[in-house]
Amino acid sequence: RIWTGKFLSVLYNSNQLVDMPQVGDAVSLGLRLENSYDGSSRLRLVIMAFVLSCENGLMSPRCFSSYNIKHINAELFDTDAAVTTLTAGLELLEGIRPRIAELSNMPLGIDDLSRAVARLPLPARDWPEILTSLHDGCSVWSLLQAITHRLTRHGRGKAQLSTSEAVGDYFLADLEVA
Repeated sequence: RIWTGKFLSVLYNSNQLVDMPQVGDAVSLGLRLENSYDGSSRLRLVIMAFVLSCENGLMSPRCFSSYNIKHINAELFDTDAAVTTLTAGLELLEGIRPRIAELSNMPLGIDDLSRAVARLPLPARDWPEILTSLHDGCSVWSLLQAITHRLTRHGRGKAQLSTSEAVGDYFLADLEVA
C-alpha cells in the first residue's frame, strides 16, 4: 500500500494462478487500484502479477492492461470497459509465461548486468543489495526477481510504481532475447 497524503495505491492478489514450471513457481493475477483524494491523479485499475514464492510484484504497462478515468469525467465511467480490462487479466498472465521461460533460460552475464544498471531507473542505493543477492550461474529471471524483491519491499511512494513498471517493461517486453 502506498499513501502519500493525497495519492493511494493498493495491491490485491487473487487466487487465479498460472504455473511456471520453468522457474519452479506460480504467478497469480493481481490488481492495483490507484486513486487520489484531491483529483490530482486518475482512478486506475491496473492488471499485474505476483510471483507466489516471494510475493514480488510484476508490473508492465506493455504486457498488462489498465482502465483509467479522470475525476472530472467520473460520469463517463464505463463499467463494461473496466470489467473487460479485469477479465482479460488471466489471459494476459498466460501470455507472459513464454517470456518468463525465456528469461529463466538466459544465463546472466556481465553485459546483462551492465545494460540493466544503465537502463533501469533504480536508485544507486538499491544496486548493492540486488547484486549481492545474485549467485554464480543464475539467469536473467533471477536478476528480475532480485530487482522486484528490492522494489516490492523497499520502494518508496509513487516513484516505486513508475520504477516497477519500467522494470517490468524492460524485462518482459523490451529486452532482446538471444
